[in-house]
Amino acid sequence: MIKLKHLFIMIGVSSMLAACLFSCSGCSSGSDELKCRVVEVEGGYGYLVFCGNDTLIYQPYIPAVRGRKPFSTKEDALNTGKLVCKKLFDGEPPTLSKEEVNRLLPNR
Repeated sequence: MIKLKHLFIMIGVSSMLAACLFSCSGCSSGSDELKCRVVEVEGGYGYLVFCGNDTLIYQPYIPAVRGRKPFSTKEDALNTGKLVCKKLFDGEPPTLSKEEVNRLLPNR
């Protein structure tokens, strides 16, 4: 049985993804383009994805893994963010599977 707290988290994440996909539909045209930037967070690094000047995604932790663990290097955060940008640009959901994360971060 799903705990109520987990249900609210899943609904929130789904809503954010839907909003991101909706708001990002025009990012690949004109002056709006997708960009990724590494940010320093407590204990390591995360990434931001921008469409023009708007922040679409703030990801302070490694996605698709249990717990809240930041990236250990700037390069790992940037490479992961670039994959998310590529997915958005290609019209795919910005979610990453555990397998994709393991390919990007084999020494995690």
